[in-house]
Amino acid sequence: NMATTYSKELGGRILEAREAAGLKLRELARISGVSPSYLCEIEAGDSEPSASKIQKIAKALKTKIERLLPAA
Repeated sequence: NMATTYSKELGGRILEAREAAGLKLRELARISGVSPSYLCEIEAGDSEPSASKIQKIAKALKTKIERLLPAA
């Protein structure tokens, strides 16, 4: 299933970026405005967030959205 692979890769990239930024999940949730439980689902690859949510997360991580998106 392509969506699952995409979600897993996206979640992994967000997790890596968060850890590289030295942020705890709750800190990123607070800064991005995405709930901790939803952020946890995204990082686990269990949820495919909307583009606007990914943008909020990228902004909170001070990175470009392209760095979080898996290659098509």
